[in-house]
Amino acid sequence: MENIKRFDLGRGINFTYIPYSKFKTVQLSVCMFYPLEKETASKNAIIPNLLTHSCKKFPSLISLSKKMEELYGASISAGTEKVGDMQMIEISAQSIDNKFVPDGSDNTSEVAKLLCDMVLSRIPRVKISKPKTWNSKKDNSEKKSSLK
Repeated sequence: MENIKRFDLGRGINFTYIPYSKFKTVQLSVCMFYPLEKETASKNAIIPNLLTHSCKKFPSLISLSKKMEELYGASISAGTEKVGDMQMIEISAQSIDNKFVPDGSDNTSEVAKLLCDMVLSRIPRVKISKPKTWNSKKDNSEKKSSLK
């Protein structure tokens, strides 16, 4: 991997740009780091699922999916991971590299804007913005935990 670029967006949020010239795609990642604490770890684990289902510009999963399809099949993934004594929440977008966009448009910038909107428009109020979604994700998370 070459030309990895990382930007600090503040509040413990980093934006990372990783081009994959070998695979004709780019991956953009936003990583948020929080202290790993027993009281907040399971709640933080739900945040990636909430952030990847909508944003301010695309408030429903259907509208978000249509936008990603317009961006040549861009995809969004998210998860949490323990990094030392911190909990990392990562939201990533994968997309076609600009070199391969048929009309020559700046697809990567559009995907980056979408990814930042998904994170920055919801992170301060993710807990209260969609209580029904929050509770269903929490219930699913608890069911998965009890199966282990």
